[in-house]
Amino acid sequence: MRLPKWSIPIIKAIPFSSDAASAHNVGILLGQQIYTPSDIQTLSPFEMDRPYAGFLYSGLALHSKTATILDTREIVLGVVGPSAKAEFAQNTVHDLRDIPTAKGWDNQLHNEPAVRFSWQRKWRQYRMEWLEIMDHDLITHAGMTLGNLRTSVSTGGEIRFGYNIPKDFGSDIIRAGAGVSAPINRHSGSGKPTFGMHMFAGCQVEAVFHDIFLDGNTWEDSPSVDKKPLIADLSIGFSFNVDMFKLTYRHLFRTKQFDNQKQGQIIGSLTLTLSF
Repeated sequence: MRLPKWSIPIIKAIPFSSDAASAHNVGILLGQQIYTPSDIQTLSPFEMDRPYAGFLYSGLALHSKTATILDTREIVLGVVGPSAKAEFAQNTVHDLRDIPTAKGWDNQLHNEPAVRFSWQRKWRQYRMEWLEIMDHDLITHAGMTLGNLRTSVSTGGEIRFGYNIPKDFGSDIIRAGAGVSAPINRHSGSGKPTFGMHMFAGCQVEAVFHDIFLDGNTWEDSPSVDKKPLIADLSIGFSFNVDMFKLTYRHLFRTKQFDNQKQGQIIGSLTLTLSF
């Protein structure tokens, strides 16, 4: 769907979006996030584990893309606390699956309106072909997030190796507003066979100054833990693309996010995207 003409001057006035060669796309964000401690059967609050928290949100993402650069700006508005209905959502699913419900939701973070502004830029650094059969490329990124929900800066990259790698900006971790929602544009046509497959490895380092889900409520006393100021993600995976469809599996390891966390997280994700 084309953007209305009246929106173009507004988009061009937004930082990092005025390049005449850019193609612009807008994404709508809707979601709910749920956080619990590792033991969900205890009624009393945990001082050594992350607090219960829910986040219900909506937002907008603006993607501006040239052949080598992708800028993503997001604004997310929502509510943290009982109004996010995380207890209802989690325990309803547990009831339907006939598994024990979480018992400690009375200790969750208090109601608080939440806002998050973020920007991320990706660079397609280079692309090389071997014997017109195999190719590889490197994509780097940097970004920042501001708001009472989270304040952080990050940087990282991804290297890909395979056959007929799509001319996109890599595979994102599943999150609201990720670059996977940025459609292809006129720079992306390949003129090659429509089938491709590749492996990838990526890393990211993030300096976290504030995280409401670990630091607790901004204006009220609430459960909290001592967060780690630096966290790192390491991931590997593979992807298959046919025409405008891309199926990606990612296996990610994330370092500890707070002091008393027993171990880092291992996350597997399967993502199907359609670009148009």
